[in-house]
Amino acid sequence: MDLQNGKIEEEEEEDKRFSTPKWRQRRTSGMRAGTNRPATFYEERGLVRKIQRFLKYLCLRSNTSEDWKMKAWLGLALVLCVSYTASGQAPPCAADEGFNATSNTCYCDMTLYPTAVKPQEPSLQCLSGEMKLSMGKCQLESSKFDTANIHLLNPSCVAVRMVGDTAQMVVSSNTSSQVCGNILSFSADSSSVIYSNNLTIPGKVSPAGILSRQSYVYNFSCSYPLKNIPVSLAAAIKPVVGIVAVAMPDGTGSIPVLMYAYVDASFSIPYAESTTPLNVQDPIYLRVTAVDLNGDAFSLRVNRLFASQYDSAASIPQYDLITDGCRDSQNGDLVTIDKNGETNEARFTVSAFLITGSDSLFFHANVEICEGTCVLACTSNGARSGAIAADTPTVTMGPIYAETPISAGSCERNSWIWMVIFLMLSLLVQRLHK
Repeated sequence: MDLQNGKIEEEEEEDKRFSTPKWRQRRTSGMRAGTNRPATFYEERGLVRKIQRFLKYLCLRSNTSEDWKMKAWLGLALVLCVSYTASGQAPPCAADEGFNATSNTCYCDMTLYPTAVKPQEPSLQCLSGEMKLSMGKCQLESSKFDTANIHLLNPSCVAVRMVGDTAQMVVSSNTSSQVCGNILSFSADSSSVIYSNNLTIPGKVSPAGILSRQSYVYNFSCSYPLKNIPVSLAAAIKPVVGIVAVAMPDGTGSIPVLMYAYVDASFSIPYAESTTPLNVQDPIYLRVTAVDLNGDAFSLRVNRLFASQYDSAASIPQYDLITDGCRDSQNGDLVTIDKNGETNEARFTVSAFLITGSDSLFFHANVEICEGTCVLACTSNGARSGAIAADTPTVTMGPIYAETPISAGSCERNSWIWMVIFLMLSLLVQRLHK
């Protein structure tokens, strides 16, 4: 027992050395000298040391199991008390910040940074599944910018303070077109998807109501290569392609889904900007694919396919070709479902048609990623069985141009009209020359 008491006395002496008032005498403005930690941190650390010794003392003094249970509960209560106290301690401050003991907050040391009219360009990291921007907090505040309201295209995606060597304002966004206003596009060589957004750094209004800095907007983007892009699409020159990000059903993020058209049944010649306009009733071979999707575990299904004369999926009028995963009851005769919900892609054959007042077609597809296969049982009248998800993402592609061919017979029937017009023009030219 003397040995045990000796250990405890030894630890008490150690605590006295730890809690010597020398550093307390050097403390200024609530901070321990030479550190960025508030003095309360060290006081709480000393309290934790005392609790640790007390718990060790309980272990050494317990003679029965009942004694141990009672003292263990008492020790647990003390630990919870310490945890509650520690949770209220001041946040750590960065090297370019000071600590305000009154408000228990960190503040920027403005003397470390010169005032600048324009903020420094943020640092961009293109990470796997995430875009992250960071910028110096104190440099911005010294230059009269409002760090509390830095945001992306979606104003709800705001920057937050993070502490490294210096205080940083950091804003991040998952690579999904539905998040933070991200804009999804396709690279010119058809090998990558590009996520774009912009960052707004507003000027700060002074307490007197003066705004001396204009807002600055930085455009940024991250490019991610597609691993399994079809060779025919990669080799095409300016193919007409639509792209959208679709959430994975297992919650692991999102995956890009492409929609593009072919002019041949073998899906080898993509429809491009330079393609000659199609004739009405010519087949259009549509392909909707999640190029990097694991086709053994997941599949892609188009729940709705419709056409319009504009590139917006909200434009009207709309002409449904597929509804609820099956051919539409009114316009379904214009489309054949080759496959849908079986693998990582869906294929359709559409008979080209014209919308009154326009020579262009845009196709829009509501798509969904399923676990396993999700083929719907469609009947001849378009009825189906199976669940359809609501509010699925929409991929849009186009324009595809079509025209009504002029037959040789119609030219022969109207040839006399053209002859009369030609003779009249000839007579008019002769009169003008006289």
